[in-house]
This record gives sequence, C-alpha cells and structure tokens, in this order.
Amino acid sequence: MRTENFCTRRGLGISRQSATGRALTRALNGVARGFNAAELYSVQVIGDFGPYVATVTLQPRQIQR
Repeated sequence: MRTENFCTRRGLGISRQSATGRALTRALNGVARGFNAAELYSVQVIGDFGPYVATVTLQPRQIQR
C-alpha cells in the first residue's frame, strides 16, 4: 500500500556520509508506527568546506502478506 505522506528530516555532520546517516536515522524514526517499510525518495547534501547538511525524504509503505 502506498501513501502520499512523506517523512523529511535533516542531519548535520562533518562528512557527507555522517550527515546522510544522521538524516536517514532521524527519518526512519519519524515514520509512523503503522507502517512496516519505507522507500527512499530523495537525498540532498549541501556543504563544501564546512559542516554538511543532508536532507532525506522517505515515503512510508505498508507491505501486506
């Protein structure tokens, strides 16, 4: 089942990987309890020579048997 509710979260880090990991963790924790899966919709990372800011958007899913 697919919904139109997106979960977008940001993460801050000293590298692209750490910022993306933090944003992804926060987004997964933000998915409502009624869903058992999430599809990665987009990842954007901003920052050049300072702290990086990553924005991750997930789309919650309900996989039925």
